[in-house]
Amino acid sequence: MPVDLRINLLGGCEVRTRNGEDLTPRSRKARAALVMMALSPEGAVSREKVAGTLWSNKSDEQARANLRQCLRELRGVLNNGVDGIAIDGRRIALNLEHVSVDVREIVAFGERAEDAPDDVPDLYKGRLLDCDLPDDTAFDEWLYAERMNWDNRIRIAFAAILQAQIANGQWPRAQRTAVALLRVDPAHEEAHCALMQSFVSGGDFGSAVRQYRTLKEVLQREYGTVPSSTAEEIYAKARTAQADHATAPLDAPAATAITAVPAIQGIDTAVRQQPTGLQGGRAIPITVLPFQEEDHGNGRPGASLGSGISEAIVIALSRFRSLVVVSSGTASGVHGDLATLPPQEIARLFKVHYYVRGRVRSSGERIRITVELVNCEGGQIVWADRFDGTMGNVFDFEDEVASQIVGRIDPCVVWSESEKVTRYRPQNLAAYEHVLLAIPSIYRSDPVKFHEAGTSLLKAIELDPNYSDAYAWRAFWCMHCIGQGWNREPRVTLTDAADNAHFAIALDPGNALALALAGHVESFLYRRLDNGGRLLARALAINPNSSFAWAMSAVLECYLGHPEQALDNMARYQRLCPFDPAGCYFRAIYVIAYTMMHEFERAIEIGTEVVRENPNFINSYKPLITSLWHLGAESEARSFAATLLALEPDFSIEKFRRVYPFRRPADVALYVTAYRAVGIPETAEGNS
Repeated sequence: MPVDLRINLLGGCEVRTRNGEDLTPRSRKARAALVMMALSPEGAVSREKVAGTLWSNKSDEQARANLRQCLRELRGVLNNGVDGIAIDGRRIALNLEHVSVDVREIVAFGERAEDAPDDVPDLYKGRLLDCDLPDDTAFDEWLYAERMNWDNRIRIAFAAILQAQIANGQWPRAQRTAVALLRVDPAHEEAHCALMQSFVSGGDFGSAVRQYRTLKEVLQREYGTVPSSTAEEIYAKARTAQADHATAPLDAPAATAITAVPAIQGIDTAVRQQPTGLQGGRAIPITVLPFQEEDHGNGRPGASLGSGISEAIVIALSRFRSLVVVSSGTASGVHGDLATLPPQEIARLFKVHYYVRGRVRSSGERIRITVELVNCEGGQIVWADRFDGTMGNVFDFEDEVASQIVGRIDPCVVWSESEKVTRYRPQNLAAYEHVLLAIPSIYRSDPVKFHEAGTSLLKAIELDPNYSDAYAWRAFWCMHCIGQGWNREPRVTLTDAADNAHFAIALDPGNALALALAGHVESFLYRRLDNGGRLLARALAINPNSSFAWAMSAVLECYLGHPEQALDNMARYQRLCPFDPAGCYFRAIYVIAYTMMHEFERAIEIGTEVVRENPNFINSYKPLITSLWHLGAESEARSFAATLLALEPDFSIEKFRRVYPFRRPADVALYVTAYRAVGIPETAEGNS
């Protein structure tokens, strides 16, 4: 019997007819009810379960009434010329003879793997239900369990198909299936081995070596394990063959690699071969030299403390995806103190752009640590600082100092490299150089430079479709575009932000930057504050020294109605990165928190500084106007309101309520009362 409707839940949620007509329900609740049917056994679910899951905060009577309205919409969509849904007094069900669901298709093909068609991998277009769905605690819990269940079933299905293709020697098909499987499970060793063997069979030994290294890194990061003997054998074969054929050196990127490209605007969604021979890789190389020790008469110098600090810094820096840490023990034939070598020699020995050096001095119970970040190119000291402590708990002191050091190093290095790329503009920029070029322009809120930054990020993704940081920064760019009101197509930009954020995580589940941005996307754009909180918690668990993640978590605490906690998180941000080049952007968070706490004078003091430094950053005006009016400075509040409306002509009270996800009604009322008093219109039409 022919299929009349297709329900696609991977990478979004849509319903289409055989002719391609879009019948996706318009309301979020109707989409959620459809999803519950599509993912339930036999496509059927009880009315009671749907009502209790989608309206868990309503009375039973209200929930049933809401469900009836929701089912009217579904019946109108799914039974419009198609026998797509059956509804009775107890349950609602999809007619699976007329309706196909992408996740069910993948699982079904896995059960008959020998007969799976070539295009099965194309069905996997992204994360299950990566779309706008209701923000209800019961539904969130149901969805979390379903994602776990279906991710596992899809993983098993692709693995079965892959095994069948390998057994039949169908390597081109196996490549595509392996890539799809790695999008579901980046640590799936059989998929990595299949790609490695496929590359070896095709004579692409460099790509096989690169794939092995990716596997090794993922296994170590996710599970603390090493590749199996099978992977080691394929790797050894690739290394030997590469040497025999006198190909590129093993430490160079492979000439080609199979990559999976997400469904993001402007990028082909097919599996394709993409050159990845990029100069400079994806991160900025840095090394940490052993810290020197001086004992001023206490007989217990920091020999162990110096090495402990160095090791702690290396471990902490390794959690930043923007940096690649080169061990200072890799230099051979070097005698004496590495710190005395010229910067150019350090660069030559370790193939790095920057290095960290330091000194530990102790006298009695007192300890002083000085540290410098040096640019190898010209020997300039990019940043230096001093830390004082006591010999009390040495390990706690090591960790605290290392935390503060790396919190400063990451933004300093990134912005220093950004300036270098901007200044010299190499003819053929690598992907990571396009990212570096974009970062400063995102924060400066200059519309022209900002849109150039968006183009640079798209170019980075085009050059390296597996570069997690490029997608993460593109998501941030989309967020800022929406926040500034510069998006010509809001729905496209909204989807673009979510797609990029979640694909960045799929490519690198340990990328704290990507997790923090995804958390901000969930909370700010989709108003799913609990989901956002979980993602931000993961980001901080992976990298507790990410000042960016602490700042994003502070924003979330404001939305949740916890301004005191927001200030605590900002204190962590400030301690980690007291001289953040992007500090003006993040200082606006203080203005929001102090406004919510009714500490209007403090909010005005900081807010005035922020708008003076970055007059185009519209979100700094909104809490400032609110604080000014509540403090009685109505004239100044009206003046700033006029500036805000000139920058964001469609701003209105209705837009504020729709865009900003404050959970407490009192916080919304605080803003709205001030806005009405200073002349902010109720709707956008009031601006005309």
